Amino acid sequence: MVISRLIGSGMLGAAGFFLILALLCASHVNDGQLFLIIWALQGPCHGTVLTGTVAIMTNWFPPESRGQVMGIWSANQSLGNIVGEYISALLHGPLDLPWWWILVVTGVLMAVVAMVMLLFVYDHPKKTKDPKLVSINGTLVHTTSTKVERQVSHRNTLSFWAAWKLPGVTCCALCYGGVKLLNYGMMMWLPYYLIANFGMTKKDLGLLLSTYDLGGIVGSITGGWLSDKCGKRANVVASMILLASPMMVCFRLVTPDASHLLYVVTPLMGFMVSGAANLISSTVSADLATDPAAKATVIGIINGTGSMGAALGQILIGWLQGFSWNAVFGFLVCKH
Repeated sequence: MVISRLIGSGMLGAAGFFLILALLCASHVNDGQLFLIIWALQGPCHGTVLTGTVAIMTNWFPPESRGQVMGIWSANQSLGNIVGEYISALLHGPLDLPWWWILVVTGVLMAVVAMVMLLFVYDHPKKTKDPKLVSINGTLVHTTSTKVERQVSHRNTLSFWAAWKLPGVTCCALCYGGVKLLNYGMMMWLPYYLIANFGMTKKDLGLLLSTYDLGGIVGSITGGWLSDKCGKRANVVASMILLASPMMVCFRLVTPDASHLLYVVTPLMGFMVSGAANLISSTVSADLATDPAAKATVIGIINGTGSMGAALGQILIGWLQGFSWNAVFGFLVCKH
């Protein structure tokens, strides 16, 4: 199965589960276990999207411009968050529709994008006029090359565990697990923190959360551009992660009397944390996937480990929040 079909099929599956959840909610079904099972089944469907799309992008763009291109492209995650927030606000606010309509709209939009993926997206650039040219990792090379022949014949022969042993894969995967934990911690727990400690209204809360994603967009683009210029992506990403620690401390020190400072600290946090997360999941993982026989496997390992870290982190943050918010912020700072 080609990658674009795998992505499209996964998105259609996720869209179907969203619509099933909406139907259950509209029918006033309150079976918590059923909802948990359906929500869990969405995981594998969503998992095909980021891994597959990064793998396709590496086929279309060469490594020397990958940082800038992937930096811009990976900002779609933050942009999608902003669009989703305002669609939800529109449906639940001015239109005054039941909350499960958010699931309906999300499912329909996802199904539309899935059809676009299935019908119009190619895994590789179209064939060139020179039949002797093929695309290997985004670079056109002659099929007469012995090295290329070996690469093509070696495709799909590297095992899952062997991919873990490729240089930098394990280290990057563990790093992304921590960064995605922090990123999702900010996105999921920030609203509760702001409501509990600042008494923010839904309108102010939506605006402030959007600044976090805006910071992520700028961080992705800027970080990608800088990584191309200096040629050392690890240094750029590491600097962004390290600078996030003092920003986290500043965030906690902001008092309700000085709540306007949140509009400065929050986008800076988005720049550092969300920007770094976007770069690792796209640009860095693509750089490490140098072996054509394990490209999608390597990208999947890194993104899958990130999701595992994010999932475990949310459970731990919820437990720590039962003690105090200081424990939560202390954990997030120390995790760096």
